[in-house]
Amino acid sequence: PHPARENQQQQQQQPQQQVPPELQPERQPADVEAPEAQYTYAPMQVESLKLGLGDFVFYSVLVARAAMYFYITWAVCMAAVLMGLCATLFCLGIFRKALPALPISIALGILFYFLTRFLLIPYYMEFIMTGHWA
Repeated sequence: PHPARENQQQQQQQPQQQVPPELQPERQPADVEAPEAQYTYAPMQVESLKLGLGDFVFYSVLVARAAMYFYITWAVCMAAVLMGLCATLFCLGIFRKALPALPISIALGILFYFLTRFLLIPYYMEFIMTGHWA
């Protein structure tokens, strides 16, 4: 005799315990589907943002060039590039289609680079040398 078969036979021979009707689960007619059967689950499509390696190269070249001149131009240029990236992400949320990542960031970065280098730095250097604005 096999031990697994003996266990099955013993379980079948044990009397079934009666469950009171109030503790028994409700039975639904066969034609009514359970709520879980109404839904089909499909794998969730995750829409992600992708930024190419070339974008990071252009950002880093611009910021590195700004850092070669003065630390203030570096900080302003870095902030401008990040603002441009945020503006691009904002536009992406509005238009819901692929957008190039470079134009807004690079335009703001170059604009603020030149504004800082030719307008802000001369006043800053004047203030450092004399102690008051020109």
